[in-house]
Amino acid sequence: MADQMTFEQFRPYIQQKFAAVFAAGFALPSQVNPVLDVPVGEPLHKVVRFMAKIVANDFGGLLILALYGCGVSGAKVARSMFEASVNAAYLVKHPECVDDYIDFHVVAKKKFYEHLLKYDAAAAKAIGAEKIAAMETEYAQVSHRFKKHRNSWTGVSLSWVWLPSFRAYDCSRRSSQFVESTKWKVAKTCAAMWPHEYVGKVSRVRRVPVKGVHFSAY
Repeated sequence: MADQMTFEQFRPYIQQKFAAVFAAGFALPSQVNPVLDVPVGEPLHKVVRFMAKIVANDFGGLLILALYGCGVSGAKVARSMFEASVNAAYLVKHPECVDDYIDFHVVAKKKFYEHLLKYDAAAAKAIGAEKIAAMETEYAQVSHRFKKHRNSWTGVSLSWVWLPSFRAYDCSRRSSQFVESTKWKVAKTCAAMWPHEYVGKVSRVRRVPVKGVHFSAY
């Protein structure tokens, strides 16, 4: 029974059961890296490439979690991958919003500082007057764009973003089809393993290099 297996027993069992999914998943770097190696200059292209790197790297973690029966944790990773894909597709359709996406980190920093100031004034003060002043200046320059949606870089909810974005997004390229189909196959594999209770020590996961995408199972 799968719910009585140790990590060492579960991995070969699930890898054999979903052999095609894992084989395709671990072949992902060879598909993605040539695309990521292409130089880009436009802000939109840089942002989308950055998102693609994050999703591809997270996919390596998703594979590891699936191999060791951590279905619930894998679903959390798959959710963040989905959100990044939605954001990328939305920005491709609305390139005029790329500055909002880039500058929202200033709003996030301001909110974090306010939270810190409220609950740990000493830690907030330790940031330093110069850095705080620089943050306030940056915030004053961009805050008017986020008055109606201070909790998000866009005022459009995720549920309203994803459907029209993916309908309009050109997924005809082979690499795009490969990433999307493989990602959701592994996500479904994780979902199938939610009831699994495992015994054993947590496996080490190799750090992903800054350049390109690479992951492997232990």
